[in-house]
Amino acid sequence: PNGRNADGTLKNTQVSVSSIRTLSFSAAKETAFGLTATSLYETAASIYNSTDNKNYSQTGNYLGFVNCGTVETDSTGVITSLKPKTAFHALDYNYFEEVLSGMDYVVDSYSDESGNWYRLYKSGWVEQGGLGQMPATVSLLKPFANTVYSVLITMTDPLNSANYQNLSINNKTVSTFYASFSGMNYGCGFAWYACGQGA
Repeated sequence: PNGRNADGTLKNTQVSVSSIRTLSFSAAKETAFGLTATSLYETAASIYNSTDNKNYSQTGNYLGFVNCGTVETDSTGVITSLKPKTAFHALDYNYFEEVLSGMDYVVDSYSDESGNWYRLYKSGWVEQGGLGQMPATVSLLKPFANTVYSVLITMTDPLNSANYQNLSINNKTVSTFYASFSGMNYGCGFAWYACGQGA
């Protein structure tokens, strides 16, 4: 920060760093540190005045440096706390849209007290799930584009693991599937999860 332009906008000085800069400490202190055009600088404190857009020392002297944060050291000069300032980055809306255009993210979601839920992504990908009792024809909350989708079943009743064998997912359609297993106890609870490309 280096004052203001004639029209009142912020006037800043660009600082480029092309080499490693270091500071050495030999005693306990708490100090602000920052960059000038030629050095890594420290001062007892750095006070930013937003009215004139300048950093000042505690005695009121102008500090022509980029305030990078604060550092604390012990009596031997060893750093015990380093608190760098995080730079603020302003993005315009067009850039934000450009970044998001390359990402997939949730555009719609749902859940209810019965344990049913879904997440619909921008790409059309769907994740969904719910609860049921064996055997069951499960009606999907969101239809898939085709029958090439994955189904995961987790048993929720404390049954012997032998009762969980030979699980079958049959009769898959874009909106339903049938879950059962041979030699099973009817009425045992399960949770289901399905994912694939939505219709």
